[in-house]
Amino acid sequence: MTTPSKSSPLAFLTAATGLAALALLLRLYKIGVQEFWLDEGYSYLLATAPDWFGPATMANNTPPLYHFLLRGWMAVAGQDEAGLRLLSAVFGTLFVIVVIWTGREIFTPAVGLWSGGFAAIAPTHVFLSQDARTYALLVFALTLTYVLLWRALHRNTGGAWALAVLAAALALYSHYLSVLGLLPTALLPWTLPPDRRTGQRWRRFLLAMSGALLLFGPWGLATFLLESHPLDPASSPWIEASWKQIPPALAIPKSLEILGLGGQAGLATTFVKQFAILEFSPGLRLLGVGALVALALWVAVPWGDRHLGVVELWRRKVWLATLLLFPLIALWVVSYWIRPIYILGRYDTVAFPAYTLMVGLGFAKLQRVSARGPLLAFVAALVLCIPLVTKLVRYYEAPAVPEARSTARFLDTFLADDDILLFTSPRGHLLLYYLSRIGYRWDSGRCRSQTTGRRFDCRFFPLDNERTLLGITGRDVSLWQAARQDLHAALARLPPAGGTVWLVVQWSSVTPQGLALLEFDGLVVDELTRLRFTVDLERARDDIYPFRRSP
Repeated sequence: MTTPSKSSPLAFLTAATGLAALALLLRLYKIGVQEFWLDEGYSYLLATAPDWFGPATMANNTPPLYHFLLRGWMAVAGQDEAGLRLLSAVFGTLFVIVVIWTGREIFTPAVGLWSGGFAAIAPTHVFLSQDARTYALLVFALTLTYVLLWRALHRNTGGAWALAVLAAALALYSHYLSVLGLLPTALLPWTLPPDRRTGQRWRRFLLAMSGALLLFGPWGLATFLLESHPLDPASSPWIEASWKQIPPALAIPKSLEILGLGGQAGLATTFVKQFAILEFSPGLRLLGVGALVALALWVAVPWGDRHLGVVELWRRKVWLATLLLFPLIALWVVSYWIRPIYILGRYDTVAFPAYTLMVGLGFAKLQRVSARGPLLAFVAALVLCIPLVTKLVRYYEAPAVPEARSTARFLDTFLADDDILLFTSPRGHLLLYYLSRIGYRWDSGRCRSQTTGRRFDCRFFPLDNERTLLGITGRDVSLWQAARQDLHAALARLPPAGGTVWLVVQWSSVTPQGLALLEFDGLVVDELTRLRFTVDLERARDDIYPFRRSP
């Protein structure tokens, strides 16, 4: 592969357009095949919530930008899986375009194209671009901030700085942890050779970052003062459980592997959809990890840097290494010493833009090392593409299991008017989405079919979960007394002569001694039993248990 230089803008534009087209096709392919997972159902509920700036939006662990955009997007693209995920595919394609631009501006055109090529086929980013969550928007906004800050430092005009401020604010409104990707930009002014304008650059950079924080400040203060957030370990025990299952010494190495090669079964408990079941050959895994480690070492050593023709390249390499490692180290330190927030394959994606540029720099540097550099770069790219393309093929071939769809149809078949559907876990997000797909509308704790007129209660439990839409799993049992009152209030709506309570739990199994449940769900079942409700195990399905009042 030969890479266009600055003297061939048409060839560069042609190559960049081809990479963007490839990225879009890969992100559209089978985008609607896999059914939603819990958090995608949550995205749908937030985007359709009637009280837009109410407790549900403020209690979410991400700022409101993505769900605000999704709300408008649904009016154009529809509410099926493909339509809702298409917004992420757009941002994913824009990221590939912007990372090409960033590599060209900060390093060389070759770095831009190699970075864009890796980003286009990276399994992790393809997954983010087919997920109705905010992460594709996050990595796009961060990368846009980097390139606009770089241009502002060079042009030093009011318009250039204003665009950088807006991009940084866009990143902050995409995810709270975007701050971990913005802090390393403090090194950008240092990467430029010192001259008489150095002091002015620093002052304007600090003013720009302050402006972005001011734009974000009202939302940040309001939401953290008025609502608790899922990053609080008391309200999100799954984050702590996930961290405990990662050996701390392997957390950052696992993140670096996931960012480069994507996920697979057994690598992290937080994987969903295809990555949760994807089997990958140990040999191909070793080949991919080895290629990425070799590229990283090649970027780190100074030998061959001069061939790129970048003034004081070592400064930009220091910035790039900081951009890659600082977010991961910060997540690790906080998780190890304060409280767990490290989520493999999710929160660590804040480092993905730097990872992509690192790969691009490695290939571009290899390409220029000697007369045989282009051949060496081509062979190295082929070696890396073998595991990447193989994993992408496995990703697309993963079977789609319509579990939540069939469960929603099951509920539609067996629930009667005035029954109660009680959610004690985030599965409520998913089931409400698929009930909406077959004509139900959820409003004020009631589900009503717009075709048959059937209606029944659909309640999150405890009821505070309904106010915030969090559907938290493993709720602190110390709150049981308040939750017990909520349960009695819900049961009071049952007709005196009948009615069924359909309890939807996160996990269960049937043993000879009875139901085995999480502790909080066990308390709910005990209270129902005390109130003379009995479970009909023959009608149970998919962790959904019908309870009827005994005569």
